[in-house]
Amino acid sequence: MPTTSVLKIEEQSGRRRAIELKGSGLPLQGVEFGGSTVLATSWNPGNAEATQHVLGPQEIPSTLSGVWRTTQLVRTPCSYSEQGSTKAVTFAYSLANILSEFQRSGQSLLVTWFNCITSGTPNTITFTKREQLITRIGRLSEFKPKYDRIDDIEWNATFVWTGRGVPPAKLVDDAEDVVAKLRAANIAASQAATKIASDEFLGSRQTRLFPNQLTLGQLEAMADAPRVMVDSFATTANGISNRLKRVGDLIIKIRETPAAILGRILDVANNAVGVSNQFIDELSREGPETLSASNKVSSLTQSVRYYSGAQTLAESIRDANNDLARTVRRRRNASDVSGSVAGGSDALSNDILAVYIPRQGDTFVSIAIKYYQTETYGPVLARMNGYPSYTVEPPRKRPVIIPSVRNIEAQATSRV
Repeated sequence: MPTTSVLKIEEQSGRRRAIELKGSGLPLQGVEFGGSTVLATSWNPGNAEATQHVLGPQEIPSTLSGVWRTTQLVRTPCSYSEQGSTKAVTFAYSLANILSEFQRSGQSLLVTWFNCITSGTPNTITFTKREQLITRIGRLSEFKPKYDRIDDIEWNATFVWTGRGVPPAKLVDDAEDVVAKLRAANIAASQAATKIASDEFLGSRQTRLFPNQLTLGQLEAMADAPRVMVDSFATTANGISNRLKRVGDLIIKIRETPAAILGRILDVANNAVGVSNQFIDELSREGPETLSASNKVSSLTQSVRYYSGAQTLAESIRDANNDLARTVRRRRNASDVSGSVAGGSDALSNDILAVYIPRQGDTFVSIAIKYYQTETYGPVLARMNGYPSYTVEPPRKRPVIIPSVRNIEAQATSRV
């Protein structure tokens, strides 16, 4: 599901109108949302050092600029809301009139720049709010449109801020740590799959490990089981890498790690650890003399070198996924998520229908009706997102994973 940026400007009083700028309606790049600290500095007589009193933070005014062209806005309309009614805005002069009215009204404005996940067909695109990236509250002090033509308008808007309007967010989201560990585990699995299948590894097996002077009977008598085991592990490592990448991509898209996704990550990590340990155990049972048909020291050396290299790669996968599993468990414990509820594959990364951000008044039943056209799956949807099935309302602004119809039907029939 692709993402898009949206700049929403909404009045906090008066008529409470709102405009959402999207696509070509957005300001040009280079917008500053800076701040400063107000300091009172005093140089006392006779002192070589001054004293300072911190009077508090202050938001620096921001100037946004851009160009509105009707021919482009028709393809990516903005939207205007008033009194519960929302309309598309496709004309440049309409946007100019709206911003001018905001400036003239002098109302306090909440300005939010966030990303959305888009879904649906080109004719029925829907937007789901994903995350507030930048939030400011203040007033539009200046709006200066320059009319090249009625449908081509260059504009500048200056906002003077009074604050950020919301409690300060965490400087670093927990999802970032999970993504970093996911990437490390993904790299370990990808490198293992690539190296085992590489020409260098194959050459060490087929040329040096099994020299040409060996007869066909000798080749057939060689210990095939370890080689087949290594080949199988290479395929498994590649599968682990792909699954980790899919889950990591999903987290990056929604910038959250809900319970269902954490459970999926833990499943993949635990599986990777188990497979790696089994491979290491089986490979270590074979002595060097069983890995080569020749008793020559050179042949035994090449054999041991190859299989010990494969074992080292498996150990790197195991260690990286153990680290990932520990991080996920800490994250789940910090979120007070019940392991018995969210510890399984309730919502597979490739079996997710949508990601929904709850709004005021939403319930699991209303969300189920929205996506499945039945209230029956409300309790199941709550359970699959890590909440007790009797939970009525999901926490606001925390993503709700919407599993595929097949997944939620399976959970509805398998659990009471």
